[in-house]
Amino acid sequence: MIQDTKIKDTNYYIDWLDSPNIEEYEHSFFEDIRPIGKGSFGSVVRVNLKNTDDLYALKSLNTDKVTLHEIVNEYCICAQVKDTSKSSPS
Repeated sequence: MIQDTKIKDTNYYIDWLDSPNIEEYEHSFFEDIRPIGKGSFGSVVRVNLKNTDDLYALKSLNTDKVTLHEIVNEYCICAQVKDTSKSSPS
């Protein structure tokens, strides 16, 4: 029974990651890539989106060390930070 729950959870996370919540960009879309930091799951770099003045922080996850649940959890945390920064006064 526990195994069935794990399979259902895994399928949920796989479906969620395939949903429109996630935007994928090729590294070639960015320029001026500068390292910000590294952690146990991956690294973060600061980038400029080509042909714009937009700056982004890109997180690359080492999928050998992270589970689907952790990827979804990390996305949710980043989305909360993004929402909080939008509502904060400049």
